[in-house]
Amino acid sequence: MRVILDIGLPKTGSKARQTFLLNEAERLQDEVLLYPHAGRDWVWHRPLYEAITAGDQVTLDKLKDELRAAEGRSTLAVLSYEGMYDLDAERIQVLGSLSDDVQAVVFLRRQDQLVNSYYNQQHKGHRVSINTLEAYEATMLQRSDSFDYRNVLQRWMQVLGDDKVKPVLFDKGRSSVLSFFEAAGVAVDTLGYEETYPNPAIDEFGLSVLRAVKGLVQDSHLLAEAVREAHTTLASHFRTSPSATETYLLTFAQRAQLMQHYEEGNEWVRHRFFPERASLFEPLKEGVACAIDPQAGKELAQQIVQRTRERHAEKGKSGRLVAKIGRAARRVFGR
Repeated sequence: MRVILDIGLPKTGSKARQTFLLNEAERLQDEVLLYPHAGRDWVWHRPLYEAITAGDQVTLDKLKDELRAAEGRSTLAVLSYEGMYDLDAERIQVLGSLSDDVQAVVFLRRQDQLVNSYYNQQHKGHRVSINTLEAYEATMLQRSDSFDYRNVLQRWMQVLGDDKVKPVLFDKGRSSVLSFFEAAGVAVDTLGYEETYPNPAIDEFGLSVLRAVKGLVQDSHLLAEAVREAHTTLASHFRTSPSATETYLLTFAQRAQLMQHYEEGNEWVRHRFFPERASLFEPLKEGVACAIDPQAGKELAQQIVQRTRERHAEKGKSGRLVAKIGRAARRVFGR
């Protein structure tokens, strides 16, 4: 059985691909898909990734058993988690041992867009505190080995083989699902298929409110609850269209600085995999600037945090009442 690893990178439509793999397997033509349960939670194989990094052989053995049991019924198995791209050679070898035919598909996104998207996510994340967000800001313009695509590709090629690693250039305007299966050489029936976008962007005002909310609650027990309340309140400020205009929290100068870090590595990738292109990615353009102003969102943020505190207090009262009734019942019935 052929095994294909969807190894990321993050912020390249991974959730859309994982949702398809879970719910639309019958659309594959000439292939019978296995999207293994072992090592999977919900739509992604993050538990498998964590097991491999922790040296947990139990999860890996369960996966191997599931693959063996599917032989003769399934022709293709896919494992998907957007953090796998950053595995070291030793752990890549663990995945390479799953089958005689293991391939990896890796999506590459222009690094300034990737960092910008991460920065956006820091504001939206339910468990990302203001301190964590500010720590990310302090280092986000520095070079990262994780975003040097030459290093990533060479590491995977060294283990799986030069012809077993398929890079795909992420295009926000094109289905990442179709791009993935095209790279894997798998035909897909797209009649009536509509791609989902589970992680929509949010506009400037929404980001300002979220940052203000995080500033108010800090790293308290209310953080996740307050951010959930903010997401509900700001529903109209989320944008689900894949063709939405690219907006940047980074300045043009910051983006240019970032791209200089990866110029040499990107050229190696272009020459090795995309020789027909003049450059690996489209040149930088100004784009639409998005300036976050916590003061602009402060009033609404205060309302959101107040509602969160009131709801949390009510839950506390209800919980104490249930506990009180339970203690009374135990006294009466002797339990």
